Amino acid sequence: MLIRPFSTRFLFLLVALVSLASLVLMYAMREVWWAIALCVAALSLLIAFVAYVVCFAAVGLVVEYSRERLPDAQSPFATEVPPKQVIPPVE
Repeated sequence: MLIRPFSTRFLFLLVALVSLASLVLMYAMREVWWAIALCVAALSLLIAFVAYVVCFAAVGLVVEYSRERLPDAQSPFATEVPPKQVIPPVE
């Protein structure tokens, strides 16, 4: 099953939220101050979310295209000689 079946409870909740949103939009069209404030806040959150998604996608593209030009990382322990010691060993 590719699509999760919707429960009646979920659909009732969705209808209730959409009806509340349309009620707030109706009051905003009538120029009620609290409804306008709620619409501005919701729109601001939506714009910020879209901006974050765009920035995340842009950074992902930069990383994807810059990965081809970077040399492969090599472990200092993969050679036959021991790595350079920061603290000299006690003999």
